[in-house]
Parts: sequence; C-alpha cells; structure tokens
Amino acid sequence: MIACAFRRRGCRPCLVVRFVSAGFCAALLLFALLFFAEAKVTTGASQWRALLHDGEIVLGRRRLPANDPGETSGLVEIANNPFEMTILPGVSWRGPLVEVALPLWIPAALTACWALIGWRRVHRRKAHECASCGYDRTGLRAGATCPECGAAAVRARSSAS
Repeated sequence: MIACAFRRRGCRPCLVVRFVSAGFCAALLLFALLFFAEAKVTTGASQWRALLHDGEIVLGRRRLPANDPGETSGLVEIANNPFEMTILPGVSWRGPLVEVALPLWIPAALTACWALIGWRRVHRRKAHECASCGYDRTGLRAGATCPECGAAAVRARSSAS
C-alpha cells in the first residue's frame, strides 16, 4: 500500500487525488462510449495504433510490408453506435495484426471504489467523538452526556468474550 505523503490517515489531499482519478476514468469511459478515436504511428516495419471506442481502449501492432511508406494519423469522429459497450477484455490476433482490448468500465469501477473507500475513511466517526453530533469528547468522563447535543454516552463494546 502506498503511504500518504502527509502522514495522516485519510488526509484530504489524498481524497482529492482519488476523486480526480475516478472522475478522469469516468470521463474517459463516457468519451469512449460517444466517440470513435484512432491514432496510428508507424515506426520501422511496424504500425502501432490506439483506438478508443465502444467503451474500451485497444492497443495494437501491425507488421507492414517492406515497401509500405507507413503513415501517421489521428481521427476522432462520432461513434456509429453510441453507448454500445464491450464487457470483457480480449486479445485479437488476425494475420499481421495483434490487438489487446481493455474495457474502460474496469478502471472506472476500480477508481470509483478507491475514491469511496477514501471518502469513508475521512468521514468515519472516531472512538472519542459523539455518535450523534461528532463533538470531540476527549477529557469527559465515560458516562457523561455530550455537552454539545445532550446525547447519552454510547457504551463502548467490550472485547472480552
């Protein structure tokens, strides 16, 4: 697990990073559902291409004939079937073309879970806080009512069985 640079459990800057990454993945998924984007780059006897369509990102390599001049291009257009989505990852091998496809709902779901776990850590009540209003009860005796809201003290669970 990556430690927080701020050395605090559930710090707010880390929470912002989590939500920004989740938002980026969700926006990328939405873009891939609505548009078809393709980029081709030729290097030597290989043509590398990246496609963003049908809710997935596809990376592929094609072997080119020796006399092929190659091309470098980019294309973005509206998808033929918007919101048509690929569910499972896959590998395609057709002749000189090899492609690996990753549906973008997978990283979007993982980063959303990561963001929600961070949000829960930040907003969890601490053991010394009032269960009703969140007032810091440090220094009060165990059975005292909350001076902020008047709620009765909640008895802590005993670990003995």
